[in-house]
Amino acid sequence: MSSVSDCELLLTQSNRLFDDRGSLLSYWQEVAENFYVEKADFTRTRVVGEDFANNLTTSAPLNAHSELTNIISTILRPQDKPWLNVSVRDYDDRSEEAKIFLQRSSHILRNAMYDKDSMFARAAKEADADLAAFGNAVISCEMNWKKEAFLFRSWHLRDVVWCERDDTSVGRVDRKWEPTAELLNMKFRGNVHANVKKKLEKDRYSAVNMRHTFIDSDMYMDGYKKRKKKYVSIFYDADNKFIVEEVETDTPYYAIPRWKTVSGSQYAYSPSVVQSLADARLIQDMMLVILEAGQKAVTPPMISVGEAVSGEPNLYAGGITHVDADYDERLGEVLRPISQNNSAIPLGIDMMQRVEAAINEAHFITKIGLPPLGGGMSPYEVNQRVGDYLRKAMPLLDPLESEWNGGLCELAFEVGMANGLFVRKDLIPKDLLGSDIEFTFTNPLRDTADRAKGNMLSEATGVIAQMSSLDPSVGYILDAEGATRDTLDGIGAPREWFRQSDEVEQMKAAAAEKEQMQNLMATVQQGAEAAQGVGDAAQSLEQIRGA
Repeated sequence: MSSVSDCELLLTQSNRLFDDRGSLLSYWQEVAENFYVEKADFTRTRVVGEDFANNLTTSAPLNAHSELTNIISTILRPQDKPWLNVSVRDYDDRSEEAKIFLQRSSHILRNAMYDKDSMFARAAKEADADLAAFGNAVISCEMNWKKEAFLFRSWHLRDVVWCERDDTSVGRVDRKWEPTAELLNMKFRGNVHANVKKKLEKDRYSAVNMRHTFIDSDMYMDGYKKRKKKYVSIFYDADNKFIVEEVETDTPYYAIPRWKTVSGSQYAYSPSVVQSLADARLIQDMMLVILEAGQKAVTPPMISVGEAVSGEPNLYAGGITHVDADYDERLGEVLRPISQNNSAIPLGIDMMQRVEAAINEAHFITKIGLPPLGGGMSPYEVNQRVGDYLRKAMPLLDPLESEWNGGLCELAFEVGMANGLFVRKDLIPKDLLGSDIEFTFTNPLRDTADRAKGNMLSEATGVIAQMSSLDPSVGYILDAEGATRDTLDGIGAPREWFRQSDEVEQMKAAAAEKEQMQNLMATVQQGAEAAQGVGDAAQSLEQIRGA
């Protein structure tokens, strides 16, 4: 696809997707104005230096959104420990060599993602905020060859549309992009339209209306041409109908996590915002009423005798109000406050606090927090409390872990693998060849559940020890080695600490052989001692007879 007509077809398809999503921008604009004011430019253009929150009377919804953003970041990508693990199906059945390889790959991928030149932390934080507010986020990953690192970028939802494959995953992505003429010329090494080159001469910082379409090869209708690779990436100049770059690739470009999806729409939503948007509108009005009531209580409105007061009353500190000298004070004060009933102010504050609490609950702020586990608790009680905690917190974790962490890590891994980040294929352990890579994640919620295995093991061994007095054979029920390995995995012990199963079997066989030899030597020694005892006894008997 290279002609002007082909470019026009691409643009027509792209515009159709943007037009169909038009009404959603109004909703996102209202959400942003209440929860994420920095992004409130879906349907309007912001002016540099504009006050973001000039329409708000309280910051409670903003604080709730900020807290949820931090919760998502902390739970999904905890900074104090490795949170992603490269894995495969039937992980437990793989060789120890394969497990060590997967753990090393996890380490390499984490280091590459957190390289300071990759911009991962910035892009991920921006995407967390979009997910918390709008339920969707768009992040891209490519190689930055100038710095030999990943390059992650988060894109404004206003500028991106997508459609789904038959399996409901995202199959086509279209993005509006307005780089400067200079940046566009540098990125594509001069392969730009002649009109853009003219801009370079007049104003190199003028914007160019670009589009990027990233699409599955089988969704890309190009005369039904058979393509060798999975995806097609097309950058084109929308104004000049000029394709700047068209390449086939096996490597994905975008990850689009979606929090809560609904049937019939490729766009998701934030359940926290849907549940609390009405409260966010309400609390702004409530705060305005309470502020006005407070102002009236502190500086009440005044009533004055019109003809007796000269000019406007000066009610500011130190102000002087002139009164007609002939006014008779016996007729009443010339200037007095209108009586107010302020008894309802505490009720209004209480109602507003209840609404704020509802907003916080909708944003999981009151649900994310391990209950106190005091000393003296039985393992059963600890497990019950942890289970209750997980039941409340899992609705946040479950969809985001697979959509956000999973999609992000899969994107980074495939980009890294395609660019030689990990290892040559001939060095991959044989039992991993042909396996589909999966990801498992470590986070405070999973950690709590995994570490509970230690309590379960302690409780199980206690039961076995208690019942062994009745039936010694119950000791054979528990697979001690399997339980220990599973518990060590749960607490995050490095695979390098583990011996391979065949090595353990050899050591067990050697120990059993050594024990057998020791028993045999003990038996021989006992026999020798017995024989010596018999000989000594016979000699003593002969001596007695001779005497």
